[in-house]
Order: sequence, then structure tokens, then C-alpha cells
Amino acid sequence: MDDYLLPERVIGKTFRFCGELGGKKWTFSDQFFLDPNGTVGGYSNNNESAWKVQDGCLILIRGDGATSNIMTIQPGETDRIHLAGRFLFHPDVAFGHLYEIMPSKTYFIGPSHIHPEFTSVVTDEITDGILFRDVHLDGNRGLPNWSRYIDKMIEEKTSEKKNIIWMVSDYKFNNSDYLSIKALQGRDELFLDVMGHPGNIDRTLMGPEHIEVLGRHTIKILNYITSRYRHIKLIFWCLFVRSKCNSSSYPSYLWYDTIKNYYWENTIDIEQFISVEGFKECIFDEGGHPNKKGYELLDKMIRSAFP
Repeated sequence: MDDYLLPERVIGKTFRFCGELGGKKWTFSDQFFLDPNGTVGGYSNNNESAWKVQDGCLILIRGDGATSNIMTIQPGETDRIHLAGRFLFHPDVAFGHLYEIMPSKTYFIGPSHIHPEFTSVVTDEITDGILFRDVHLDGNRGLPNWSRYIDKMIEEKTSEKKNIIWMVSDYKFNNSDYLSIKALQGRDELFLDVMGHPGNIDRTLMGPEHIEVLGRHTIKILNYITSRYRHIKLIFWCLFVRSKCNSSSYPSYLWYDTIKNYYWENTIDIEQFISVEGFKECIFDEGGHPNKKGYELLDKMIRSAFP
């Protein structure tokens, strides 16, 4: 690939923006756009507010107009652009990298389990295409199952002919919506205009009556989604942690085995790939966030569903 950069080679393209220190990389954003008007889109940080191409290099510009990084094309890539340069205003980060993201075949939406903050343990593997190749990971911290964003994005990506996978969240995510969800009972509306956030579980709303309302509403959403998008695949990762790895206080009709069997045509069953004891080695906290083994497992599950 020619190492002299021209503006038309980067305008309108999507990049993965990574930091590097001591040979270790982590992801800042999987949606870093270089907009035609010279601004940076899909990512918000004053250190990278604008851009320009000068003398064959990509110049990233701070909000005050100062240059924050001068990136050059890196050798070795044949089918995509890889830019890298030293940060001028990040004393805790040595280098910045931009990796062009090629059009994905599969769209994978879910909670923090696939958010860059947690997938950072496999940033190198994702960047090198070893894990989640051709997969767009759309992780949103604390994403509740009744978020309208889920329905919107599934509809949008279906229209783009993408393979769709949804990692269904625990019923209690954003349980502060309990009264709003209860008010929807008996109505046609299923979704709320909420996205969730880290630590969005209210411990005072964890009683049986709360879980029943939120769990039953999730089932209504699953019925709607699987009937409208018949080829969608579901991963009940959180529910596996809750009712297979631990003693769940949820009613049995909300347990993993019951839900998996009911939606068997759409479910990518975790137990087809690993035992419960083996799965416990794939997570690192009580929330069931994957470690490196966990992401390798998820990648294997995705590839089995969409070879």
C-alpha cells in the first residue's frame, strides 16, 4: 500500500481508534469517522476534534486548534489503512493507531460485555482479525432489553442484509424503569427511549414482583423480535451466569434452560460449546464479563451461527 496519504483515502471511512503503551493496545472507539467537513465524528474527545491531511500525513487537531497527533501510513497492510503516530498531549499513552474497519457481515448488539472498555483485553486480536472478524460489536453499558435503540438498530441492520446477533441483557438492567414498564402492561408499546448506564441496578427494585414484571416484559419483546426478524440469533449470556453458574432467585420460567428451549430456533446455546464449569473460567467478575477465554468462546459461537 502506498505510504503517501491523500484525503480521499480516509474521508467517510470508519476506523478503530486505539492507544498503545509498552506494546499493549486498547480501544478508545470502534466508530471513529473522518467527516468531509474536517471534523471527527462518532467519537467525542477534545484532543481529537478535527483533522486534515498535510504532506501525506493525517493531522489530528485539538479543540483549541493545536496538533495532537501526526499519523503516517504503516507498512504491512494490504486491504485496509493503518495509521499511527505519537500523541503530543497524552503523557500516559505513547502512540495512537487508526485501523480502517472494513464493512462487516455481522452486527452484534449487547450490553457492556462487548463494550470497548471490556473487549480491550483482546484489542490486538480484534485489530488483527483473529477475533470477531467481519463483526460489528455494538456494546452499550447497562443496555436494558426494552431500549428502543435495540429495535431501531436491528431493523436498520436487517435492511442492510447483515447477520444479526443480540446478547440479551439481564432482566434487572435499568430496573429503575420498573414503573414505566408496568404502565406498558396491556398496551402495544414495548420499548422506552432509554439506553442505560453503568451501575444502573437499583437494589430496592430486586424483589420477586419487580423481576416478574421486567422478565415478562422481556419475553414479550423476545416474542416480537423473533417473530419479526426470524433469522436473528440470541445469546443469553447474562442469564447463563445468573441461572446456570449461580443459584438464581428468579422464577424458573425465567431461567436459562426454559428461555433457551422456548427460543431454540434463534438461540446460540452456550452449552453446545462448553460446560458450566468451563464457562466459569471464561468470565472474571460477578457480572459475567468475559475474559480472553470468554471472547474466544463468543467468537466461536458467532462463527458457528454464521460461518
